[in-house]
Amino acid sequence: MRKWLMLLTAIVGSILIMLSFDTPLQHLTSLSKTNLLEFSSVNCDSLSTSEIDASCLSLAEFPHMLREGESYSLSIIDPKGNSVKEGCKFSVNAPNIASVDANGQIKALSAGNAIITVEHVSGYIEIIDLTVEPKIPVLVEDLKISLSNTRKTVTQGDRFTISVKVTPEAFSNKVTFLSSNPSIATIDSEGMVRALMPGKVTIKALIEGKSASFVFEVLKKNELIKLQSLEIVSVSTTMEISTSQQLNIKKTPTDANETIEFISSDSSVLTVSSSGKITAKAVGTATVTVRNPSNTVISSVTIRVVNTLEIERLIKEVFKLTNQERVNAGLPALTYSDTLQKGAMIRAEEIIQSFSHTRPDGSKFYTVFDDTYAYRMIGENLAAGFTTASSVVNAWMNSEGHRANILKDGYTQIGIGITKDKEGRIYWVQIFGDPK
Repeated sequence: MRKWLMLLTAIVGSILIMLSFDTPLQHLTSLSKTNLLEFSSVNCDSLSTSEIDASCLSLAEFPHMLREGESYSLSIIDPKGNSVKEGCKFSVNAPNIASVDANGQIKALSAGNAIITVEHVSGYIEIIDLTVEPKIPVLVEDLKISLSNTRKTVTQGDRFTISVKVTPEAFSNKVTFLSSNPSIATIDSEGMVRALMPGKVTIKALIEGKSASFVFEVLKKNELIKLQSLEIVSVSTTMEISTSQQLNIKKTPTDANETIEFISSDSSVLTVSSSGKITAKAVGTATVTVRNPSNTVISSVTIRVVNTLEIERLIKEVFKLTNQERVNAGLPALTYSDTLQKGAMIRAEEIIQSFSHTRPDGSKFYTVFDDTYAYRMIGENLAAGFTTASSVVNAWMNSEGHRANILKDGYTQIGIGITKDKEGRIYWVQIFGDPK
């Protein structure tokens, strides 16, 4: 009986010991496993270039096939796609097939197969198979040559270099140049032409039996090429005051070296420099002429200088004063019409030629709106010579017919045109309308 009690006591004690150490043992095991997992995890984004782990690196896309003469740059990249150059080593097993430099630049040298090895200090290594294929042959039949920067005439002693465009480019280093008469002009291997003495000469570029050429004339030094005609092109005939523009001149022949001069008919309105730059000085009209010294070749253009800001201010004042008169008479104010203004501006230019409600072509004033403004009623007031908005509106209000237009109940819109002639005289137009 005593033996059984001792055995039972031993068993119970063992169970208590197991119970007292079971939980801590599991805890220790759990900690050990947790520490192991944390230690083996690598956060590639948090590592610097010098610390980067091999598992964080990869090889950028590589074609594995190049043709003779082609190059390609090998690159190791990090998880963000950035190229990693520091700590890299590149090598090739067949340097006669391909070469690779310290930066990973591969050059295909001859047909065959090679193995490129890429290593990084982190332990990363990549072995790449490269096949080098022969060049695609370029056929002479596909060869094309063109010349640029050529000349028609040059002066004795001049130099210039022609440009040669060769396709395919594989032939570009095989160009040779010839002069038909080296005593008149020579050309060197770089395409530089030297004009030596008067006469005509042909310059030719040759490649693989194909050629391109041009003919030019060497003129005696200081030989004058006279102008046959002059034409002013691309010029605006209306300029805002204080602005400038450059006259563009078309000369015939294009290589004429006869001098030309520019003249303004009124330098108080327009000035013109010796190079043809025009500057608008004051409101008005002036003619700019370009001619040769003998005055046998001439071209000219007439330019009007305007002050848009002043015109806009006067239009606003006339509009305001006109509506004040209507409101004072118990009538509704008129609204401003851009369409009526466009017609009024045309009419302002026309009454410089003919101060009348009849247009210069003999038609009535309202035909200016034939295609732009459909109306139930329309009227026009004209004036010239007045210098202020208040003076012209007062004059209209003191004229029975003009006053009737301003105060007519049926009109709902107005457009105003104002301009100046070359003497600075101001012309005023009011057009009233009621659209359909």
